[in-house]
Amino acid sequence: MTFISVDSGSLAAADVAHRRDTVFHAVCAELVAHRLPGIQLHGYADSTEPDYDVIVSTGKGDHGRSWGEGLSSALRQEGFEVCRVWVRRCSLEGRTNVQGRTAAAAGLPFLHVEFSRSIRESEKRTARAVTAIGEAAGHLAHSARPTRSEPAAR
Repeated sequence: MTFISVDSGSLAAADVAHRRDTVFHAVCAELVAHRLPGIQLHGYADSTEPDYDVIVSTGKGDHGRSWGEGLSSALRQEGFEVCRVWVRRCSLEGRTNVQGRTAAAAGLPFLHVEFSRSIRESEKRTARAVTAIGEAAGHLAHSARPTRSEPAAR
């Protein structure tokens, strides 16, 4: 049996959200390096949160709060029951997610989003979730303002 040592000192951490030696972390590091927001999609068993279809969290920080509100609203408009971590306690809150911590330390928006198995197993429900994510990402892109060091696009 092979064990992998991870930054937390634990052995064999299977969840990529708790490891720095993964594509998840490499993508997040690139987003942070370019000062871009990040969204990380995960899945859970329906029995973990039977009253919800989706769990939306801003991870360790709150920089993605308005984006999270927009995504939650778009998901609800698509008919999903959404647990918003900043409103109530939910399982799988993503507060210890190392990629979210990296984004929070840089002051960047980050969302940790968990989808139930019943969404992931249904083409129709998955398509509705993708529509909601696209809508929220579009709103985020339109609301982004250049900083003083970045000239406005012409």
